[in-house]
Amino acid sequence: MARVALITGGTRGIGKAIAQNLAENGCDLFLVYRSNDQAAEACRDTIQSASHRRVTLFKCDVSSESSVGKLSGDLARQTDRLDVLVNNAGVMPRHYPIESIPTDEWNDLIANNLTSIFFLTKALLPLLRKAAPAHIINLSSIAGQTGGTIGVGYAASKGAVISMTQALAKELAPGIQVNCIAPGPVDTEFLGDELKRKLKDLDLLKRIVAPEEVARAVRFLIESPSVTGQCVTLNGGRYMSR
Repeated sequence: MARVALITGGTRGIGKAIAQNLAENGCDLFLVYRSNDQAAEACRDTIQSASHRRVTLFKCDVSSESSVGKLSGDLARQTDRLDVLVNNAGVMPRHYPIESIPTDEWNDLIANNLTSIFFLTKALLPLLRKAAPAHIINLSSIAGQTGGTIGVGYAASKGAVISMTQALAKELAPGIQVNCIAPGPVDTEFLGDELKRKLKDLDLLKRIVAPEEVARAVRFLIESPSVTGQCVTLNGGRYMSR
């Protein structure tokens, strides 16, 4: 029986790479996106054509509890279980340092990067509990481990994702494994060429993380029956933990 996976932010960047990897390895997909219908449909068609797996799109604002509630109801009408939930959707800050951060931007960062995981995990828990075992993978960041360089709001939201992952792993065991991934800068369309060059110079390995590397880490976690409550780091040696 094919695994069923739901990926938020699943039609661009890291999320798209995760979707492609899971589909290539036999998963049926539900991809959640926020606004760009054309890009989402193109992503769906590309993955379906390459993998011959079922790929379904859901348009949802994951920072809204009512929008996630609707998603949950729609999903329950299309599947009787959920094997994998990848909480990948998030936003980047527009302003820093702290004195220049508007309160509404702070609230938006926390809502999209952290509270969305609470909404989705809570709403989809009945479907996750019907899989044995199920997996929740949360996307954090090196900023959540080091404080980062792009402001307190982003670092706080991503650091909280790590703590939330650990707490959920304890609460939802043994039936659901919960882990997170904390990449360094990832080579997506959001990074310009000049910034990429600067970031490579700061990396011990003189490279930037590829989206496909994050996807392989997700695949590793859902194939690892003994791993839960862990944060997998992919950062080229920028941050070393013990």
